Amino acid sequence: KPTVHTIQKIVIDMEHHLGCKNTNCIIFMEEKLGSTSGTFRNESYSFNELTISYCDDYYAEQYLAIISHELSHAYQHNKNNVYTDPESVEEFTDYLIAFLGFGKIYIDGMEMSRSFYEGESYKTRSIRLGYLNKNHMNLAVKHAKLLSNKRYLDRKEKAEKEEIIKQIFSYKEVYLLTTNNIKNLLDSLRSISNISEEDFKYVQECTIEVENNKNIDQYIEDKFKVSSNKNLSELKKQLKVIEEELSILTLKQQKLMKIINK
Repeated sequence: KPTVHTIQKIVIDMEHHLGCKNTNCIIFMEEKLGSTSGTFRNESYSFNELTISYCDDYYAEQYLAIISHELSHAYQHNKNNVYTDPESVEEFTDYLIAFLGFGKIYIDGMEMSRSFYEGESYKTRSIRLGYLNKNHMNLAVKHAKLLSNKRYLDRKEKAEKEEIIKQIFSYKEVYLLTTNNIKNLLDSLRSISNISEEDFKYVQECTIEVENNKNIDQYIEDKFKVSSNKNLSELKKQLKVIEEELSILTLKQQKLMKIINK
């Protein structure tokens, strides 16, 4: 028989798993009578009562299953989910267990057979908990896993998009600085006459390119415009184009500096 302290600790650990600070559960233990293995009750807004029935036939799996079910009731109550049909709320509570992440624990404790000797006879006693059968619970766990995976992938994509947007913004300042440096270098080269024909040709090409880009500020604004509504592949493509252009500008800046320093 588990102690109230043990059950309370399990409930607190399960609350942490759910991200709840406290579902205000007070635990009671009572001997199992009839078919009821646990009850949830809330007669005040200050706390929830979870009563767990103890039985000699129960193992740890059964207690964990019972706690999962009753804590699922508490979770619904805290979220203000109210069902008027008692049968519907119990079935929904079983389904909810899977989506709260306790499905495997619950399934492990739903059914159990215990063999024992009674006098000279060898007997088997079966225990069944819950309002759904194992097939339904397994299906619920499968759906919960698919939903969890989708949420994980959505969160992962969102984090990746945020990182790319951050990179694009950081490149904008570098892009502006590099283009301004190229302009200044070209201005400096106008006063230098003793440069090679090859270098002179390259400077002319760069100068024409700068003069043709009179709306460079608007060009940069458009190039670095980002939106979280863009899909991940679009943002990756945008980042790649910016990195390639920035690489070309950096090489151009370096070459102009070499010409000046000759």
